Amino acid sequence: MTRSTPTHVDLRTCPQPTVAEAITIVEEARDILGSPSAWCQFALALSEHGESLQPDDPDACAWCLTGAIDAAACIYVSSDSQHPAVIAARSALAEAISSGWVMAHPVASTVSNIAEWNDASTRSWSDVSAALDRAEDILLTHAC
Repeated sequence: MTRSTPTHVDLRTCPQPTVAEAITIVEEARDILGSPSAWCQFALALSEHGESLQPDDPDACAWCLTGAIDAAACIYVSSDSQHPAVIAARSALAEAISSGWVMAHPVASTVSNIAEWNDASTRSWSDVSAALDRAEDILLTHAC
């Protein structure tokens, strides 16, 4: 599976409209992953038959953490993975998971590391949900 690696953004210097859009993306991603059956590993998105799909595919019924961010971004801002709000959302998520991630990579600042975190054999839907909550909290501290 190929996943792009966006540039990390310093949330302290991020424009307020971008932070607000990033908050919306994270909130929508949380809604997309609203139940354990809506979360998957090792694919951006899956159909009900287990086929790997793009996150914005209408047949998708389960998403990984990165796929949920991408699907939410397609709804609210852009399908461009380099859109500033998408990068801000991913940066907040990377910061959220790095604070509690004890593996070979101390900071998960790239999508591949977010994907690796999502795909870990010990990962659970509740971990993913908590990471989205932490990412939103991080963004909210920069929205003031």
